Amino acid sequence: LYEQSQAQLQQCQAELQACQTPPTNIELPILDAVPSDKQVTLKWKTETETGNAGFNVWRADNFVKVNNAVIPALGSSVSGSDYDFVDQWVLNGKRYFYLLEDIDTSGISTFHGPVKATPRWIYGAGNK
Repeated sequence: LYEQSQAQLQQCQAELQACQTPPTNIELPILDAVPSDKQVTLKWKTETETGNAGFNVWRADNFVKVNNAVIPALGSSVSGSDYDFVDQWVLNGKRYFYLLEDIDTSGISTFHGPVKATPRWIYGAGNK
């Protein structure tokens, strides 16, 4: 039974490895989801972006893409950039999960995350 379980585990690992594409070539030290009243702001920072074409933001609820067009890459192979994207199609009090997809110039993509946030009305934050 132990040998059969080990064989199944190895088969699953081999199948997973076979369907994965090589990761894209960016360094992403920061990915965060910041909640506020009826919106979530995704913030990320790259250190380098070799061959990066841009980004998409995906929200759980069957992970749908929430940006209308690819968010263009601003970094390069020697420097990164700061990004943010505001999702205004959310409800206060509901927890949302997000993935960030980076797409290289060959069309290969890598997903980062998930990160989560729960939008809410924040007293004293200019909301009256």
